[in-house]
Amino acid sequence: MKKLFPALIIIILCATLSHAQEGTTIETFRRAFPNVKADRVAESEIAGLYEVQAGNNIFYFDPRKEYLLFGDIVTREGKNISAEKRQDMLSRFIKDIPLEKGLKIGKGKNVVIEFTDPDCPFCRKEAEWFRKENKEEVTRYIFFYPLSKLHPHAEAKSRYILGAKDRVKAYQEVMAGELDKTDPARLASTKEASALLAEHKEIAARVGVFATPTLWVNGKQVSGADIPLIEKYLKGEK
Repeated sequence: MKKLFPALIIIILCATLSHAQEGTTIETFRRAFPNVKADRVAESEIAGLYEVQAGNNIFYFDPRKEYLLFGDIVTREGKNISAEKRQDMLSRFIKDIPLEKGLKIGKGKNVVIEFTDPDCPFCRKEAEWFRKENKEEVTRYIFFYPLSKLHPHAEAKSRYILGAKDRVKAYQEVMAGELDKTDPARLASTKEASALLAEHKEIAARVGVFATPTLWVNGKQVSGADIPLIEKYLKGEK
């Protein structure tokens, strides 16, 4: 026990110094970049370089020069450490998504969470693929994120789907383009649908969605209608 006591003191002292140094680094970072809201600043795999987590982004800070560095840390074996950490961060974010707020389609073992714009051609391509394939294997939770500046009728179509008695049928109609010639002002909606769409937008912002389609397939992020990658993740491949 006497031999362990000095070792324990050293461990505690090192941890205390490391914590104090980390605290000083955070202060230095905030002083150097006051407009960047960092959720966490911690030591990276490279000595003297600190990893900064801000939202769903990771970048690096050199406190000696007060430089901010953008890019990934990749090992000589080709392992992308930064990308893996981003995936871990996003996985934690999506665990907090209230799935009951989304449009649920299917009852399969594979879980797909997706953010879509009803007038986005790539979203429609992905929706068509899911409609034809993997019907029995996938459970989809769909959240609407209409990009109104690009697609001025997308918001009205999103409200129409969320306010419909049969949301799945309304979703399929919209994504198939059956309502493209309909005056958006004539599409039925409800106050509840507008409120739910606002929640969908808030959820999208919280998990860092800025473009559509954005999906998480069994916990792995897919940006865009990347069908081959979606298929790989559905099969459990890395």
